[in-house]
Parts: sequence; structure tokens; C-alpha cells
Amino acid sequence: MESIAPLQNCIIYLIFLLEGGNSLNKSIDIYIKEFDDDVALGVREWLFIRGQGLEVDDFVNQQKNLHRKALFKLLDKGFKGQSVLGFLKNLEQEVECAVKSEISKFISYLPLKMMVPVFFLQFPAYLILLLGPILTDLIKGVSL
Repeated sequence: MESIAPLQNCIIYLIFLLEGGNSLNKSIDIYIKEFDDDVALGVREWLFIRGQGLEVDDFVNQQKNLHRKALFKLLDKGFKGQSVLGFLKNLEQEVECAVKSEISKFISYLPLKMMVPVFFLQFPAYLILLLGPILTDLIKGVSL
């Protein structure tokens, strides 16, 4: 199932698993087995790079979304032994605000986008309905 906010789903799912008593490593393993979206693919790639013993800073800096960067930095801190549950909860609230903002921005442009089919499809049809009888009478009058 696709989601409107896969990053938010990832964070909520990780919080749920961590609050359930799972370790961060186990929570990430469960998450990447359950989900197959772009965030899960990014987490798999991050986990692979980390498993190779390479620095993940380059991978984190390549992320375009600031919230994804923050998530990967938090996961890295968690793998280094720091507690991340509180930070994940704060990040989840920030992502929720960003998602709501993005949705409201999309909704604000929706009436303008809906005017395109009305203007190009329905308006000409109404003109034909209104002007059709007048034009036929005009053509009949001119041809007489």
C-alpha cells in the first residue's frame, strides 16, 4: 500500500516497535521486511553502507529531504548506543507538520487545477448549447 507520507510511516512504525521493547537494530530489520517504499529502500542502503564499515555521512548528505537526513543521523546515533526514542518522537511531530503544510498547499492550488478541464471542455460545450440554436436560425435566415 502506498502512502502519502512514507517517511512519517517509517518514523511512526519505528517508534511503535521501540516502545514495544525491540532494539533499534531489530526494529529496523522488521521495518525493512514489512515495507517496500522509497524510505525503506533508503534505510536498506544506509544499513548496507553501515554494514560495510563505511562512513554514512556522504550518504546522509546526499539526501534531499531534511527530515530524511535527520532520520538517518538519528539512526546512526542509535547504532552508536544513544537513546533515540525521544528524538524520533520530536522528528515525527515535525514531519507531521510538514506533511500537513504540504497537503494544505496542494489543496490551495486544487481549485485552479480543476478550472482547466472546466475551461477547455465544459465551457465550449455550454457555448455550443447556447449559441447552437441562434447560429442555426441565423444560417437559415441568411440562406433565405
